[in-house]
Amino acid sequence: MADPTINRYFNTAAFSVPAAGTFGNSPRNLVTGPSTHQLNGVLSRDLLLGGTRSMTFSVVATNILNTVQWASIDTNLNSPTFGQVLAVRPMRSLTANLRIRF
Repeated sequence: MADPTINRYFNTAAFSVPAAGTFGNSPRNLVTGPSTHQLNGVLSRDLLLGGTRSMTFSVVATNILNTVQWASIDTNLNSPTFGQVLAVRPMRSLTANLRIRF
């Protein structure tokens, strides 16, 4: 589909239930899942406190731009949610660390 949405990620009308006692003809891995792209980053600073003592402060950020990452698409033809996005990956996350060495 040229413009996938949450409620219709691929053309669901292209699929039908095969006749009873027969197999379908769609190949394996026909529906490819959503791609992912995200920007991650780390900022770190070391401070000397004198002698052998020092302190390190760092901030780790994942998915800085906070873009939605679709995780799971329902490809079960008999499901009422066939063709819909079922889950998303975690959104932006920040972690701060402080380490003191002596």
